Amino acid sequence: MEAGQEIESIAFWMWFTLLFVIGLIGLIIIITRIFYKNILLKEKKLNDSKLDHQKELLKTTILTQEKERERIAQDIHDGLVSKLNVIRLSKKEEKQVNAQIADCIKTVRLISHDLIPPLVEETPINDLLHKVVTVLDNDTRTLETHYNISIPEKLSPDAKLQVIRIIQEVTTNVLKYADATQVRFLVRSTTQHLSIKIEDNGVGFDPTQSQGLGLKNITARVQLLQGSHKFKNMSKKGSIFLFSMPLDITLTI
Repeated sequence: MEAGQEIESIAFWMWFTLLFVIGLIGLIIIITRIFYKNILLKEKKLNDSKLDHQKELLKTTILTQEKERERIAQDIHDGLVSKLNVIRLSKKEEKQVNAQIADCIKTVRLISHDLIPPLVEETPINDLLHKVVTVLDNDTRTLETHYNISIPEKLSPDAKLQVIRIIQEVTTNVLKYADATQVRFLVRSTTQHLSIKIEDNGVGFDPTQSQGLGLKNITARVQLLQGSHKFKNMSKKGSIFLFSMPLDITLTI
């Protein structure tokens, strides 16, 4: 009888020990998961904080650039253009000088337009982009442009301006480095996304070897718009710029 009770007691304590060990292992697993979850949560908060800080830096940088563009554009318009107009209208100047000055005025106006597009808030983005391409077409004698632009009015004024700046930056690179005679603009949109394709027939370039201010500005603006972009270099056959972004972004600079 006593032997049976002893066996039952041993069995009880074996099961108790087993259950205790299982419970302890389970508790360790739960504590470990909570610990790692807290670590991941802290890392996420830290990364989010860093990302927010980077976005604020981007906004500050771009806002500073826009203010400087406005100042330069105003200085050009109020100072240089006015003086050149006075010289051009002077009867003492030769016709050849007048023609050169008129060409300077045209160039300066193009620069001013690039620096600060007029009425960004009131003007539909399709009209703004058409104007950017049209000005490029009219003021560049050797460049042929083709474009298909259609964007719904879902973007905030700040987002519109950044899209325009991206197109201007890419176009400037084409004019400076690509030695192209044709540029094609294709802008498409769905209910959620906007995509832009700019293709030229120039000599192409390597973006990894050309990290100048223009390309850095493009990258900064794309990040600010929560978009993505890519340069495709077709050696000696031109280059392609691809850009996409969400239309529901609420950007305020």
